[in-house]
Amino acid sequence: MMPSGWEIHNNRMDGTSSSKNYDYQDIRDDRVNTFFSLKANETKTFKTNLNATYVGTYYAPAISVSAMYDNDISAATKGTTVVIEK
Repeated sequence: MMPSGWEIHNNRMDGTSSSKNYDYQDIRDDRVNTFFSLKANETKTFKTNLNATYVGTYYAPAISVSAMYDNDISAATKGTTVVIEK
């Protein structure tokens, strides 16, 4: 999920999409759901371009990841406060 007041830049809409190292990606107004395969000891990094549309203080929710069929495999970051200045 993205903080309110931020806009997700959908690279697929302007043809600047980078390398696709995921199986499927669902881009919504307030979140990006990315589905990907991961082998043992493998890491992947996903980046999302955002545009701060309004000046202010926002809460950036936690980022989470989990295995599709195994509830014992998951990870998350903490949410944080973000200040957008002019």
